[in-house]
Amino acid sequence: MTFIARTRGEEALIRTVNTDENGRTAEVLLTKKESIPGSYLLIFYVEDYNESIDHPDAGRFLNNVPIAFVIENMDEKYHAPLLVSPWSYSTYRGS
Repeated sequence: MTFIARTRGEEALIRTVNTDENGRTAEVLLTKKESIPGSYLLIFYVEDYNESIDHPDAGRFLNNVPIAFVIENMDEKYHAPLLVSPWSYSTYRGS
């Protein structure tokens, strides 16, 4: 997964991390020190996961899933779960 900050039309890489077998990261993606209100982009590379699930259509449709979002209040917690299948995905702001 890649985490990018977008500011005034420019993008800056914050970090690239791997998820565990449950699809979670070991660390927080945005620390208080790095936190500024703005637009952000998460890119999930789901192709390897899709190919690993032993389904005939897996890996043939989705390879990257971008989630673009805005953080306005840095005192709030943000959680962006991704639910993915070989053909679709959904996300929401979790708690």
